[in-house]
Amino acid sequence: MQWMGRLAFGIAMALCAPVWADAGDGFGKTDIISSKEVSASLNGCTYKVRAEKERPTGYPEPPFNIYARIEADPSGACSTPPAVTLLGTSQYEPDIFINVDPAGFVASYTEWYSIRGMGIFGKANAVRVDLNTASVLRRVQLNGSAVPPNGGGGGPGTATVQHVFIDGSGSLIVIGGYGLNVLCYEYPRVCAYGQGTGYTAVFLNFFTSGQDPLLILY
Repeated sequence: MQWMGRLAFGIAMALCAPVWADAGDGFGKTDIISSKEVSASLNGCTYKVRAEKERPTGYPEPPFNIYARIEADPSGACSTPPAVTLLGTSQYEPDIFINVDPAGFVASYTEWYSIRGMGIFGKANAVRVDLNTASVLRRVQLNGSAVPPNGGGGGPGTATVQHVFIDGSGSLIVIGGYGLNVLCYEYPRVCAYGQGTGYTAVFLNFFTSGQDPLLILY
Protein backbone atom coordinates (compact mmCIF):
# COMPACT_ATOMS: atom_id res chain seq x y z
CA MET A 1 0.00 0.00 0.00
CA GLN A 2 1.24 3.47 -0.84
CA TRP A 3 0.81 4.80 2.67
CA MET A 4 3.11 2.21 4.24
CA GLY A 5 6.41 3.71 5.22
CA ARG A 6 5.49 7.28 4.33
CA LEU A 7 6.48 10.01 6.70
CA ALA A 8 4.08 12.79 7.55
CA PHE A 9 5.03 16.43 7.54
CA GLY A 10 5.78 17.56 11.04
CA ILE A 11 6.89 14.27 12.65
CA ALA A 12 9.44 15.15 15.30
CA MET A 13 11.74 13.25 17.60
CA ALA A 14 11.23 13.32 21.34
CA LEU A 15 13.58 15.73 23.03
CA CYS A 16 14.28 16.51 26.65
CA ALA A 17 13.63 20.17 27.35
CA PRO A 18 13.48 22.68 30.21
CA VAL A 19 10.20 23.05 32.02
CA TRP A 20 7.81 25.48 30.35
CA ALA A 21 7.02 28.53 32.42
CA ASP A 22 3.45 28.90 31.17
CA ALA A 23 0.50 27.96 33.32
CA GLY A 24 -2.71 26.23 32.32
CA ASP A 25 -4.25 22.99 33.58
CA GLY A 26 -1.21 22.61 35.83
CA PHE A 27 1.07 22.87 32.81
CA GLY A 28 4.69 23.89 33.41
CA LYS A 29 4.63 23.95 37.23
CA THR A 30 7.93 24.64 38.96
CA ASP A 31 7.86 21.27 40.78
CA ILE A 32 8.11 19.23 37.57
CA ILE A 33 10.89 16.62 37.92
CA SER A 34 10.64 14.89 34.52
CA SER A 35 9.53 16.15 31.12
CA LYS A 36 9.86 15.57 27.40
CA GLU A 37 8.22 17.00 24.31
CA VAL A 38 7.82 16.69 20.55
CA SER A 39 7.06 19.63 18.28
CA ALA A 40 6.23 20.64 14.71
CA SER A 41 5.68 23.97 12.94
CA LEU A 42 2.98 25.20 10.57
CA ASN A 43 2.19 28.74 9.35
CA GLY A 44 4.45 30.38 11.91
CA CYS A 45 2.99 28.45 14.84
CA THR A 46 4.70 25.77 16.91
CA TYR A 47 2.59 22.78 17.96
CA LYS A 48 3.79 20.66 20.86
CA VAL A 49 2.95 17.52 22.76
CA ARG A 50 4.54 17.39 26.19
CA ALA A 51 4.63 14.91 29.08
CA GLU A 52 5.36 16.19 32.60
CA LYS A 53 5.61 14.55 36.00
CA GLU A 54 5.35 16.50 39.25
CA ARG A 55 7.57 15.88 42.26
CA PRO A 56 5.98 13.21 44.47
CA THR A 57 4.68 14.40 47.81
CA GLY A 58 3.19 11.10 48.97
CA TYR A 59 1.88 7.78 47.74
CA PRO A 60 0.84 6.95 45.11
CA GLU A 61 3.17 8.99 42.93
CA PRO A 62 1.56 11.48 40.53
CA PRO A 63 1.18 10.33 36.91
CA PHE A 64 2.69 11.94 33.84
CA ASN A 65 0.36 14.62 32.47
CA ILE A 66 0.22 14.80 28.67
CA TYR A 67 -0.52 18.20 27.08
CA ALA A 68 -1.11 19.65 23.63
CA ARG A 69 0.08 23.22 23.18
CA ILE A 70 0.12 25.95 20.53
CA GLU A 71 2.54 28.88 20.63
CA ALA A 72 4.10 31.34 18.19
CA ASP A 73 7.47 30.58 16.67
CA PRO A 74 10.18 33.29 16.33
CA SER A 75 9.01 34.28 12.82
CA GLY A 76 6.12 36.32 14.22
CA ALA A 77 3.77 34.93 11.54
CA CYS A 78 1.52 32.91 13.83
CA SER A 79 -2.02 34.31 14.00
CA THR A 80 -3.29 31.68 16.46
CA PRO A 81 -3.45 32.62 20.17
CA PRO A 82 -1.42 30.48 22.59
CA ALA A 83 -3.41 27.56 23.98
CA VAL A 84 -2.86 24.42 26.05
CA THR A 85 -5.05 21.37 26.75
CA LEU A 86 -4.53 18.40 29.06
CA LEU A 87 -4.95 15.31 26.86
CA GLY A 88 -4.55 12.54 29.40
CA THR A 89 -2.25 10.86 31.90
CA SER A 90 0.10 7.89 32.07
CA GLN A 91 1.23 6.12 35.21
CA TYR A 92 4.69 5.63 33.69
CA GLU A 93 6.66 7.74 31.20
CA PRO A 94 4.70 7.72 27.92
CA ASP A 95 5.98 7.51 24.38
CA ILE A 96 4.71 10.65 22.61
CA PHE A 97 4.33 11.61 18.94
CA ILE A 98 3.03 14.55 16.92
CA ASN A 99 1.82 15.09 13.37
CA VAL A 100 0.83 18.51 12.05
CA ASP A 101 -0.19 19.42 8.52
CA PRO A 102 -2.96 21.60 7.02
CA ALA A 103 -5.44 18.74 7.57
CA GLY A 104 -4.98 18.85 11.31
CA PHE A 105 -3.00 18.28 14.51
CA VAL A 106 -2.66 14.74 15.87
CA ALA A 107 -1.13 13.97 19.26
CA SER A 108 -0.34 10.30 19.89
CA TYR A 109 0.98 8.49 22.93
CA THR A 110 1.28 5.16 24.73
CA GLU A 111 -0.53 5.33 28.05
CA TRP A 112 1.08 2.99 30.60
CA TYR A 113 -0.77 1.66 33.63
CA SER A 114 -0.39 -1.18 36.12
CA ILE A 115 -2.79 -3.75 37.53
CA ARG A 116 -1.76 -5.06 40.91
CA GLY A 117 -0.62 -8.66 40.76
CA MET A 118 -0.76 -8.75 36.96
CA GLY A 119 1.84 -6.33 35.61
CA ILE A 120 2.22 -3.20 33.47
CA PHE A 121 0.12 -2.66 30.36
CA GLY A 122 -0.22 -0.03 27.65
CA LYS A 123 -2.97 1.63 25.62
CA ALA A 124 -2.32 3.27 22.24
CA ASN A 125 -3.96 6.71 21.91
CA ALA A 126 -4.34 9.14 19.03
CA VAL A 127 -6.05 12.49 19.59
CA ARG A 128 -7.24 14.96 16.98
CA VAL A 129 -6.50 18.43 18.35
CA ASP A 130 -7.93 21.68 17.00
CA LEU A 131 -5.27 23.63 15.08
CA ASN A 132 -6.52 26.94 16.50
CA THR A 133 -7.58 26.21 20.08
CA ALA A 134 -5.75 22.98 21.11
CA SER A 135 -9.11 21.52 22.15
CA VAL A 136 -9.81 17.81 21.66
CA LEU A 137 -11.96 17.02 18.60
CA ARG A 138 -11.64 13.23 18.45
CA ARG A 139 -9.95 10.54 20.52
CA VAL A 140 -9.23 6.96 19.45
CA GLN A 141 -7.70 4.21 21.56
CA LEU A 142 -6.41 0.69 20.85
CA ASN A 143 -6.18 -2.02 23.49
CA GLY A 144 -4.54 -5.43 23.52
CA SER A 145 -5.94 -8.45 25.33
CA ALA A 146 -5.99 -12.24 25.39
CA VAL A 147 -8.77 -14.71 24.63
CA PRO A 148 -8.09 -18.39 25.40
CA PRO A 149 -8.56 -20.92 22.56
CA ASN A 150 -11.51 -22.44 24.41
CA GLY A 151 -13.33 -19.12 24.41
CA GLY A 152 -13.09 -18.64 28.17
CA GLY A 153 -12.51 -15.41 30.00
CA GLY A 154 -9.69 -13.26 28.69
CA GLY A 155 -7.23 -10.86 30.26
CA PRO A 156 -5.58 -7.50 29.65
CA GLY A 157 -2.80 -6.98 27.13
CA THR A 158 -0.80 -4.11 25.69
CA ALA A 159 -1.01 -1.89 22.61
CA THR A 160 1.76 0.65 21.99
CA VAL A 161 2.35 3.48 19.53
CA GLN A 162 5.61 3.30 17.56
CA HIS A 163 4.95 5.37 14.41
CA VAL A 164 2.08 7.66 13.42
CA PHE A 165 1.55 9.57 10.19
CA ILE A 166 -1.10 11.11 7.95
CA ASP A 167 -1.19 9.93 4.34
CA GLY A 168 -2.06 12.00 1.28
CA SER A 169 -5.77 11.17 1.54
CA GLY A 170 -6.09 12.47 5.10
CA SER A 171 -6.15 9.01 6.68
CA LEU A 172 -4.36 8.41 9.97
CA ILE A 173 -1.96 5.46 10.09
CA VAL A 174 -0.94 4.14 13.51
CA ILE A 175 1.80 1.52 13.68
CA GLY A 176 2.74 -0.20 16.92
CA GLY A 177 3.13 -3.34 18.93
CA TYR A 178 0.58 -5.44 20.76
CA GLY A 179 0.65 -8.23 23.31
CA LEU A 180 -1.22 -11.51 23.50
CA ASN A 181 -3.70 -12.36 20.74
CA VAL A 182 -6.34 -9.64 20.39
CA LEU A 183 -6.23 -5.96 19.38
CA CYS A 184 -9.41 -3.93 19.72
CA TYR A 185 -10.83 -0.49 19.03
CA GLU A 186 -13.83 0.17 21.29
CA TYR A 187 -14.15 -3.50 22.28
CA PRO A 188 -16.03 -5.51 21.14
CA ARG A 189 -17.02 -3.32 18.16
CA VAL A 190 -13.80 -3.70 16.15
CA CYS A 191 -11.26 -6.42 17.02
CA ALA A 192 -8.56 -8.35 15.18
CA TYR A 193 -7.47 -11.77 16.40
CA GLY A 194 -4.15 -13.55 15.86
CA GLN A 195 -0.75 -14.25 17.35
CA GLY A 196 1.80 -11.59 16.46
CA THR A 197 3.80 -8.67 17.75
CA GLY A 198 2.88 -5.75 15.49
CA TYR A 199 -0.15 -3.99 14.06
CA THR A 200 -1.18 -1.26 11.66
CA ALA A 201 -4.44 0.63 12.23
CA VAL A 202 -5.83 2.69 9.35
CA PHE A 203 -8.38 5.38 10.22
CA LEU A 204 -9.76 6.43 6.84
CA ASN A 205 -10.57 10.14 6.43
CA PHE A 206 -9.63 10.71 10.05
CA PHE A 207 -10.30 14.47 10.00
CA THR A 208 -13.66 14.34 8.25
CA SER A 209 -15.36 11.15 9.46
CA GLY A 210 -15.63 8.85 12.45
CA GLN A 211 -15.14 5.60 10.56
CA ASP A 212 -13.93 2.53 12.44
CA PRO A 213 -10.34 1.56 11.66
CA LEU A 214 -8.97 -1.26 9.59
CA LEU A 215 -6.78 -3.38 11.89
CA ILE A 216 -3.93 -5.47 10.46
CA LEU A 217 -1.89 -7.82 12.66
CA TYR A 218 1.48 -9.34 11.81
